[in-house]
Amino acid sequence: MYQELLSSSKPGLIIIMIDQSGSMSDPYGDSTKANFAGLAVNRVIAEIITACTAGDEIKDRCYVAVVGYGSGVNVAFLDKVSDLAKNPNTTMLKKKVSDGAGGLVEVDEVVRVFVNPTSSGGTPMTEAFKQAYQGVEKF
Repeated sequence: MYQELLSSSKPGLIIIMIDQSGSMSDPYGDSTKANFAGLAVNRVIAEIITACTAGDEIKDRCYVAVVGYGSGVNVAFLDKVSDLAKNPNTTMLKKKVSDGAGGLVEVDEVVRVFVNPTSSGGTPMTEAFKQAYQGVEKF
């Protein structure tokens, strides 16, 4: 098992692969699979930034790449965490949280947007893995 600790002097690479094919327009809950996957990826990237933050300083302990595959294969970015943290794009979503008395209340949640939900084309997963592999080799 890989056990190397990530650090600013020895950063790691995190590759997130996201299906953006036509089937991602299928319903999922009260939305679509594409919206759910996009939100999950955006939250993961925001959490990576938080994990690399010490006080007011963002330490570049890793690079993040997103490989989306659908109507084509796109590597969305390969950036240091501190560069990703400069992303000003946000959206407002409704989130249900506990009211402390056993119920739920809806509150506004600001979500940083790194990846927009997309759904079109086939599922060129083999090509996506090739792109990811090439990114790892270059890293």
